Amino acid sequence: MWVVLLVVLLDIVGFGIIIPIFPFYASKLGAGPELVMLCIALYSGSLFIATPFLGKLSDLYGRKPIMAVGLLGAVGGYLMLAFVESIWLIALSRIVSGLMAGNMSAAQAYITDKTNDDERAKYMGLFGAMLGLGFVVGPALGSWMGGDSFENANFIAPALTAAGLSLLAFFAVLFFVEESHPAEKRQAQEQPERLLHTLKTLRGRGLLLKVIICGALYQVAAGFYEAIFPLWAADRAILEGPRDMLPMLLASGLTYVLVMATLIDPLTKRFSHRHLLQWSSVLLVTVTCGVVVAGDAKSALGVTVFMALISACAGVIITCTQTLVSQCAKEHERGVILGFASSAGTLGRTFSTALSGVIYGQVHYHSPYFAAILVGVLLLWVASQIRSPEGLVAAQSDT
Repeated sequence: MWVVLLVVLLDIVGFGIIIPIFPFYASKLGAGPELVMLCIALYSGSLFIATPFLGKLSDLYGRKPIMAVGLLGAVGGYLMLAFVESIWLIALSRIVSGLMAGNMSAAQAYITDKTNDDERAKYMGLFGAMLGLGFVVGPALGSWMGGDSFENANFIAPALTAAGLSLLAFFAVLFFVEESHPAEKRQAQEQPERLLHTLKTLRGRGLLLKVIICGALYQVAAGFYEAIFPLWAADRAILEGPRDMLPMLLASGLTYVLVMATLIDPLTKRFSHRHLLQWSSVLLVTVTCGVVVAGDAKSALGVTVFMALISACAGVIITCTQTLVSQCAKEHERGVILGFASSAGTLGRTFSTALSGVIYGQVHYHSPYFAAILVGVLLLWVASQIRSPEGLVAAQSDT
């Protein structure tokens, strides 16, 4: 079990290394912000397509081979990123990496296979902790390896490091992970739930639908401000090189982990999930405005503080929406509803990430943040429509 958790950590650290330096790498090859953000969105779109497909394959052929193939494919994607000098091949590398990242569904299934009901929550929590830690260490390492200057930034070393970590994780799976879903447990699988069927399931269930929309709206807002941030900060002269992002990324990542690890539990015990969701939406809009003001003042400290507060909002919003969805869904449909909610968020993020580059390049450099603020206001409005918290657990047929 711990080997799989370590594999997850290595995989996410490798992915995170690329995050802060990729926009500048693509820009160096002649891509404008529109094309840079499209390449980033291709990763999310590929992940959206691959996750249910690879999860299904892991049911049919086992968890170990899917994890191994996904990691080996990630190595190929990172090597392409390191050595190709065409923006279209860079885009292809992002597609390959996104498709291979869908193997996380096999890793989650592995944990489910190897745990009983009493210990499953513990190990799924550790799985989430590995994801969070990877998103702290990876981007920080990538920004440090990028160097002090955008003109002379090192793009090859981060990509090779990511490839090396994925290769190490591949060998760990190959030699130290035992199959958790042996052949005798595999059988003809039922067809996965169709989108139309899931939408019919949501018909007439206003509370559940509103919560899913809230989760998707947050992902749309995050897609507007997250991926464009390195380009925006560099253009606003807040950064002189990739390494200047190190304190900002560490502050944001550590704040997110701290909120998830220490604050969520007492907050949810003291306040209802719907009230936390509403107040976090207010704070999200406020601190996103703060990022714009700090950017105009060219204050690296101000941007760092406000980005950290955005991460705190993210932790609360994500937790509250996931919890409310699980409470509103019937027990027999919980898995497919949670999967649908996750897919809706991924699709929303893909769209807004691609659009952020267009409005950044064609409208105004603050446009992605203004768009995120508008989506945040819409999120607040939808969250304010969530009623009857006392009926959430039994809210299978609410209006």
